[in-house]
Amino acid sequence: MFNLLHCDDKTISEIEDGINYIPLSLLEKRILRDIVCGYSNSSIAKELSMSVKAVKKHRDGIMRKLDIHNFGAKRRGT
Repeated sequence: MFNLLHCDDKTISEIEDGINYIPLSLLEKRILRDIVCGYSNSSIAKELSMSVKAVKKHRDGIMRKLDIHNFGAKRRGT
């Protein structure tokens, strides 16, 4: 696992505790955690050894499952 530079250990723990109760696959939970910590799709893709297109597909699935229309302050280039 890579070092989450954008989140401290307490924040990561709180995110993971909250995510445990969300009906998502383990991969979707990992991607959601990284999105919440501010990582770009390309950074997530590189760490998980998948394409950016695959990360975007999972991100879209997360948004659909959770009925989220956007992740708030969406970063450019993600």
